[in-house]
Amino acid sequence: MDARANVGTYPGLAAALGASVIAVEAAADTAIHLWENVAQDGSISGEVVEAAAGSALGSTPYNVDRDSVNRIDVEGSVGVRVAAPDSLTGSRRVAGLKVDVEGQERELLEGASSALRDRRIALVQMERNSASPESLEQHRDPVADMLNEYGYRLLRPSRDGVLLPTDDLERPSEMFVAPASALS
Repeated sequence: MDARANVGTYPGLAAALGASVIAVEAAADTAIHLWENVAQDGSISGEVVEAAAGSALGSTPYNVDRDSVNRIDVEGSVGVRVAAPDSLTGSRRVAGLKVDVEGQERELLEGASSALRDRRIALVQMERNSASPESLEQHRDPVADMLNEYGYRLLRPSRDGVLLPTDDLERPSEMFVAPASALS
């Protein structure tokens, strides 16, 4: 699952590995390009969901004027539909969940609580940028604590690309998370 899929780079990479993809994109103009790229590629199996990934079904204000950092924002210029990851994946296992939600990581993961509790998500990749503290006025600690409660462990990539356990929440720019039981 790709939360905030943009125009579909990750869904294309996942499809090349044989995955069926759920690509979630809230910005209508970007979703059009995502749909076009999925249709043109032909190898991408799965679905495109025009929504923001969040904690519960509903709608929310969304900022669409920031290009690659569009996000849920109380001062957003448009209203968008919100879909919880659990509602999109059902009881399926999720090989990978890419989280690129510009500071709304905690809300998205709350919406994936069933899959996290059942450890049906094999790997989570979360982008880090300045939007998290700006949007939530907090850092990664609450997100890391939540994931730890579900039995997941923080990972960082080594120089040769191996994911290693870490407690360092400030770097690297990408944070990975996997069930602790899978690391033994």
